Amino acid sequence: MLLRYAFQRLLSAIPTLMVMVFIAFYLVHSAPGGPFDTEKVIAPEVRANLDRLYHLDQPLHKQFIYYLRSIMRGDLGPSFRYRDYSVNDLIAAGFPVSFKLGAAAMSLAVIIGSLLGMFAALYRNSVVDNTIQLFSVTGIAIPGFVIAPVMILLFSIDLKWLPAGGWQIGRWSDWVLPVIALALPQIAYIARLMRGSMIDVLNSVYIRAAYAKGLPTSLILRRHAFKPAFLPVLSYLGPASAGIITGSVVIEQIFSIPGIGRYFVQGAINRDYTLVLGVVVVYGILVIFANLVVDLLYAWLDPKVEY
Repeated sequence: MLLRYAFQRLLSAIPTLMVMVFIAFYLVHSAPGGPFDTEKVIAPEVRANLDRLYHLDQPLHKQFIYYLRSIMRGDLGPSFRYRDYSVNDLIAAGFPVSFKLGAAAMSLAVIIGSLLGMFAALYRNSVVDNTIQLFSVTGIAIPGFVIAPVMILLFSIDLKWLPAGGWQIGRWSDWVLPVIALALPQIAYIARLMRGSMIDVLNSVYIRAAYAKGLPTSLILRRHAFKPAFLPVLSYLGPASAGIITGSVVIEQIFSIPGIGRYFVQGAINRDYTLVLGVVVVYGILVIFANLVVDLLYAWLDPKVEY
């Protein structure tokens, strides 16, 4: 049953991915300019050869068919700007960094956000609850591209505690600011969701019965309250993964992190069609896979769910 459900979801994701590629393809090609417009003056015959090599001399619908055939073979095409590399090479080099950054930010957001929400629910209408709610509203309202420069100004320039950018393997200090900047909005959302869900669960009959039996609060939270209270948070993790992925594009650019977000920005600026589309395809696959994992985990936490 589980494998059949997962297989059906993956099959249904193929049309979604194709529509996403179709929209991205036409949006990228509709932008003014082209991949060779910023170069020095090119001889007409050289320009014609380049257009023929990359099928840019063909009508747009034929270019799209060529690109679909290419990605179906697992080939994301050559990069127009990074001449010695294919898009596969560039994504293979940047994806591990982006994945580690996103995974660290999501893990931090789930742990801190869940704990804050639980504390706010246990001490609701207190100073603790009001403080956590104030933090949540502020974190939701302020985007990451505002938080990141402020953190650099405070912790890197003024206090000189942490580096302002860069990414060296094994140097943990490079992780701190980008991971926190990427995780803060998600911590705020998760804390609010966990607070509301935990309040509903704590008011349930079986939780009141557990308190009446004299069970300690820590045991009640761990065994009886956490799983049902975490279900709304788990449902949010699918869209949150998309938020982490799209947010990492900006954060990587701000902190000079060599992930695929940097290639996406540079590809958009340079009209590198294949590079932008390759990043879109990879991001789309990640979001679809994250939503599938969330659905499977939902059934694990809630036995009443059937596939």
